[in-house]
Amino acid sequence: MASQELEISATKMEDKKTVKNEAETKEKKKPVRRPRFKPEEREYLARLVNEAKNILECKTTSRDVKDITRKALAWQDVANKFNAGCVQAPVVRTADELKKKWDNLKDDAKKQAASRKKEQVKTGGGKAEATDMDAVLLLVEDTIKGAMNPVKSEFDSDSVELVNLTEQQV
Repeated sequence: MASQELEISATKMEDKKTVKNEAETKEKKKPVRRPRFKPEEREYLARLVNEAKNILECKTTSRDVKDITRKALAWQDVANKFNAGCVQAPVVRTADELKKKWDNLKDDAKKQAASRKKEQVKTGGGKAEATDMDAVLLLVEDTIKGAMNPVKSEFDSDSVELVNLTEQQV
């Protein structure tokens, strides 16, 4: 009887250790990182978004279900074209991944444009230093040029100064 109780308690101890080990392995598991986008993938994505920019980059769409659905379908279409046409892609990319990458590319393009503008207006004389410009980011800049160049308004205080400066120069 005592030997049976020892076996049962030993079995319970082993079960507890197994449960503890399983819990530790679940905590230690990290999400699998997807491969980085290759330069060819970035360029292909920029070209696809440029083709569908009237839908994907439209800021005038309302927030109703019809417009949201149209944009989601356009992103799904971009994802399907991307996965079918980009042979350099090591994995199948989802529409959400491509949208996130596009947002990152837009941010990088805006930073590149700001850096280029900063170099042009820098004081110190001489010519502005030539900066390395990424061709993909230039394509992205061309796609989102409306968002990067603000609309000038005669009622804005900044534009009044510009109007006064141009009138004085003439």
